[in-house]
Amino acid sequence: MFGPRLTYAFPPLSDDPQDKAFRSQAEAAATAARILDAYEDKRLAGYGILDVTKAPYNAKGDGKTDNTKALQKAMKDARDARLVTWLPAGTYVVSDTLQCVQNVIDPKPLAGVAAEARLRANDFPCVIHGPGVSGRATIKLKIGSAGFGDPNQPKPLLVIWARSWSAPYPLAPSVSFNQAAISINLDIRGNAGAIGIDLQGAQGAVVEDVSIEATGAFAGMRGLQGSGGSTTSLTVRGGQYGVYAAGIGPYRTMTGSQPSPLLTLAILQDQTVSAIEYSGRGPLTVVGTSVRGAPIVSRNNVKPYNGGLSVIDSVIESTGVGAAIRSDRPVYLNRTYIKGAATIVSYSSGTDLKATGAAWSVVEEYAGASSGPFPVWLDGKKKTTAFAKVTASSDSPPPDLLA
Repeated sequence: MFGPRLTYAFPPLSDDPQDKAFRSQAEAAATAARILDAYEDKRLAGYGILDVTKAPYNAKGDGKTDNTKALQKAMKDARDARLVTWLPAGTYVVSDTLQCVQNVIDPKPLAGVAAEARLRANDFPCVIHGPGVSGRATIKLKIGSAGFGDPNQPKPLLVIWARSWSAPYPLAPSVSFNQAAISINLDIRGNAGAIGIDLQGAQGAVVEDVSIEATGAFAGMRGLQGSGGSTTSLTVRGGQYGVYAAGIGPYRTMTGSQPSPLLTLAILQDQTVSAIEYSGRGPLTVVGTSVRGAPIVSRNNVKPYNGGLSVIDSVIESTGVGAAIRSDRPVYLNRTYIKGAATIVSYSSGTDLKATGAAWSVVEEYAGASSGPFPVWLDGKKKTTAFAKVTASSDSPPPDLLA
């Protein structure tokens, strides 16, 4: 129930001066000035945009050229110059991880000012953006790329992360603010250990309008945004996992998300292990989502308040053997349609929620949990049994359910 023990190939930073753990305000300003001076398109710079196809980056979205160095440089420079990394429509082939770490400014003691305000790390987020209409930008991982072949040691194609404000400045998703991946496609097909995107962030962090082709890969996405961040309009086709939001490698002691993540309007299809593997901080809320194939799994073995699951206005079509949802934590369902599973929710211990046997089981509302310190509260009264209102239907979900 608690998932595989994996080694995460989290890529090390280079010795590039732009990857220093912290820089002074003067260093950051000088770096930005050099970037803006060298950037070809001053008009776009004025709009806050760094186009990866412009000099000095000259990335080619031709589906053939290896753009690893060009895109990596563009992402760092956009961050340091406080610009958006813009990928015009095209297919950008790469052969290694692209990573962008949120910048940290050297803390200078100021009387009466908290460290968070001094450091202003949120002024240097990584924002990767493509066109939402009139063509898409696809970052495609070349099949057979080194380091992406072992599913027991998965490695991300795109990782956006943050460091702690305190020495030795380790990985700290709790201060990953305002970082974003918006309107891009990722293609990791045929790389058994590949993860499309890793972005576990907090306030203001978003993954939005991202589509990932993951057939034959490890996972579409690792980590989820919480504490006010969110993931919306995510599509993952194939992979062992659609969303792997569980502790792994350097994230193992941090769980798989920031507190109370939100996943909305997702399409998760044809995963082989689980559509969502959740072991994060607080409950995961899933809204307006379509799952076809593998189950949703929510689990945690640390604190009772971690690993819970709420699914609302969603559709789960099971194509394998077993339950639509597996959990050892509390589960809440509302207006959710289930097809193809004899069991709607299966617990590690306790009473399962069975399907109706009809074409569709419609869960109008359900609150239950695995055995443990998880009471159900109804009208202000504590209950020791689940609340379930489930009806049978031969009709498919209404067309506007997810919307």
